[in-house]
Amino acid sequence: MFKKLLFLLSFVMLTFPAHAQQGQSIRGVIVSGGQGVEGVTVELSGAKADTTATDAAGNFEFADLTPGDYTITPRSDSLTFNPENLSVTLSGASVLLPVFEAVVVTATEASPPAHASTLFQNYPNPFAASSEIRFELAAAGPVRLEVYDMLGRKVATLVSGVLGPGVHRARFEAGALPNGLYVYRLESPSGPLTRTMTLMR
Repeated sequence: MFKKLLFLLSFVMLTFPAHAQQGQSIRGVIVSGGQGVEGVTVELSGAKADTTATDAAGNFEFADLTPGDYTITPRSDSLTFNPENLSVTLSGASVLLPVFEAVVVTATEASPPAHASTLFQNYPNPFAASSEIRFELAAAGPVRLEVYDMLGRKVATLVSGVLGPGVHRARFEAGALPNGLYVYRLESPSGPLTRTMTLMR
């Protein structure tokens, strides 16, 4: 049996004062299913070249940077990234880097096994108040569908129980949650599946 594990990789830039010209930092965090991923090498190129690795919580930092253009590239022998790198310009303004998605493939099989479950992209996405999440189960069994923010905190449990095979739907109500990226994770007998969605009012 071949499995694919989906890792979510997010980089978040700190907010810099508009007058800052020296000592700016690029900070980010790499998460998988709401948990930090340790030991991912991150390379910085451009106005300054440097290399670091994520800590136990998935965080990384490039400090003491001058204004200019930079490229941030994650490296791993066991992960592939889409996109392969991100570009950012430091000029004293706030920057939010988009999400990297990294996939670990434990075998070279091109397609998932026929008995695997499926987690679909939520609709609508982005959404302003609520969004529907569909998933298809290949077999009956215990199922959990949970939503996390990008700091790894669980913000909702949408499904928790035993469901039969077939397509199921759950609605996520954002309530008073702030705008941003959220991770929704399906746990079923065929393994975990994860996707991201964007709340944008």
